[in-house]
Amino acid sequence: LDDPRYQDYIAQYKARFGKDPVVHAWMGYDDMMLIANAIKYRSAAPPLIHVSASPVAETESPSGFQIPNSGIKTGWLFSVSDNGIGIDFRHFEQIFGIFQRVDHGGKYPGTGIGLALCKKIVERHGGRIWVESEPGKGSTFHFTISGVI
Repeated sequence: LDDPRYQDYIAQYKARFGKDPVVHAWMGYDDMMLIANAIKYRSAAPPLIHVSASPVAETESPSGFQIPNSGIKTGWLFSVSDNGIGIDFRHFEQIFGIFQRVDHGGKYPGTGIGLALCKKIVERHGGRIWVESEPGKGSTFHFTISGVI
């Protein structure tokens, strides 16, 4: 992460960050917000964050699972994984709504705008965003961007 806004955050929480080589060419707001959230919603362990990108064809990801409701014929699948606190499946849709947050008793500051903005950006690029997670086991946010691969 070259953005100086995140350097102090990463150093303060001793976050370790990895990314596939192709990711550097397309790190936009979505990636940065998901990375910031991975650090913000960290567990007791130092944050481990990995960003990957893979070309996608015929709505199937390289790992063999179907990209649900994406409608994408060709494009890219981006994933941001972390070892944070995780999210209960009951909140998977809610977290992408504007001003919608999971109640953690005020422990984590924020407005509930970040993921809603990510969703809007992804949808404007013809893609879809979703999360896979379990409480206490981290999260993986996936999003697709349509286009030539």
